[in-house]
Parts: sequence; C-alpha cells; structure tokens
Amino acid sequence: MKNLLISSDFPPVLGGISTVFYQIWRHLPQDYLCLVPRGRFSRQWDAALGMRVFRARVPIGDNIFKKLLRAFIFFAYTLVIVPRERVSFIQAGQPIIPGVIAMFFKKCFGIPFNVWVYGGEIVKYQNRGFLFRVLLSVLAEADLVIANSDFTREVY
Repeated sequence: MKNLLISSDFPPVLGGISTVFYQIWRHLPQDYLCLVPRGRFSRQWDAALGMRVFRARVPIGDNIFKKLLRAFIFFAYTLVIVPRERVSFIQAGQPIIPGVIAMFFKKCFGIPFNVWVYGGEIVKYQNRGFLFRVLLSVLAEADLVIANSDFTREVY
C-alpha cells in the first residue's frame, strides 16, 4: 500500500508544519511518497530522508494567483504519480489545496485520504463563504482528520 503525502510545507520550506512532516516521514517505510515544493537544498533533504520525494516547482505565497497555480501544478503531478506509483492512500498536508486534490481522487478513483489540520484554518476561512464550504467538504469527505492538538481536535 503506497501512501502519498501532498503538502505545501516540507523542508527546505521553513516552519513548524514542515518540521513535523519531515520528522514523521523520516521514520516511515519506503512505500511512503511525498509531493512537495522544490526549494534550495531540496536534494540534501531528500537524500537524508531516504524515500521517494517528488518535487514540484510551485510558487510559494498567499496571493490568489500563486495559490491557483500551485493547486494546478500539484494536481497535474498527482495525476501522473498516483497511477504510475500505484498510490492507494493520500495524506493531505493541508485542507485547502492538498485536501481538495485528495477529495477529487477519492470521488473519482475511490482512493481514501486523510487530512491534517492545525486550528488556524477555521479563523482563516470562516468569513470566506466559498472557501469555508470547501474546507468543510474536505473535512467531511476525509477518512480521517488528524489534528495537531487536543484543542484543535475539539474545534473540528
């Protein structure tokens, strides 16, 4: 059973979420794969990780154009990786872009997924009508929602 992590946060991208994913994934078996952004020093991080890492050249940032382009690129990569690698489970590192991609693969191809949440999503999207409904749909469709804390689990 091959698992694919899709995440915008993974070293060399700096941050707490990146660190958590790297620390977890480095202890997992070889049948775990990652689709993450390419960055400076990616090769060194990937060599130390010891598993297949697919690096996409995606824009990093919060403006809408960069997010849509990142979503399209991750989706295109996923369309190639899933059948080629025979992925049977998707880990969505964030609910909006990776979560929507994972939900598409579940609905169209029956591939189960889980989604990771951190608490800030509610605050970030609660007043953004459409995006909030997308967030709730991803959470409802996920086979498992993984929260970063007990507090976050209670929110979701």
